[in-house]
Amino acid sequence: MKTALSVLLSAGLLAIGVPAVSSAQSTPPPSGIFLVGSGGSMTPIPSAMSQDSKTSGIGKSIATQGIMKPTQTVRYPGAEADFVIKEAQPVFFFRFVDQKEMSKLAQSDPMAAMAMMNGSGGGMLMGNSAKDYVLAKLQVDGDARVASSKGMETVKLQIEKKSPTEFEVRLATPLIPGQYAFFMGAMGGAPSQIYAFTVK
Repeated sequence: MKTALSVLLSAGLLAIGVPAVSSAQSTPPPSGIFLVGSGGSMTPIPSAMSQDSKTSGIGKSIATQGIMKPTQTVRYPGAEADFVIKEAQPVFFFRFVDQKEMSKLAQSDPMAAMAMMNGSGGGMLMGNSAKDYVLAKLQVDGDARVASSKGMETVKLQIEKKSPTEFEVRLATPLIPGQYAFFMGAMGGAPSQIYAFTVK
């Protein structure tokens, strides 16, 4: 009897333990833009937000019935981004949120879902493809970096899809030292959210 009881208790404990393990395994990996290092290590690039925006040329746009578009500029504090890259042709990794997995996680563990939405890099990566993003060189103006909807120098990207939500991004040409940022190009105008870094 003791042996049979022990088996039943063990089976019961195992059944209780299984969901916890399963839940841990189903937690989606963090979303964001990552710098790929040696050995495949990935470091998240922090996101930055700014509401310091200015729009000019509205009068010309109205006078030309929209042929000439107004110019929007956004300023980010600091002449340099804290995140520094010392390679001329770094490799990046984009990971977007799997909406189905996030929905399941939100139902089973709301706190874990909230942590996922915050993201490792300071914010959940918006969109669903690296093709939605551009890499641009920011201009330095005093103690700020400036992104503009007009005349920004962009870098050609080579994008390889690794999974429905993951992309490897390489650069077609080396970067010269300066200030750079990834942002959603499909949004139009100057970006309020960027993933910025300094190349030295």
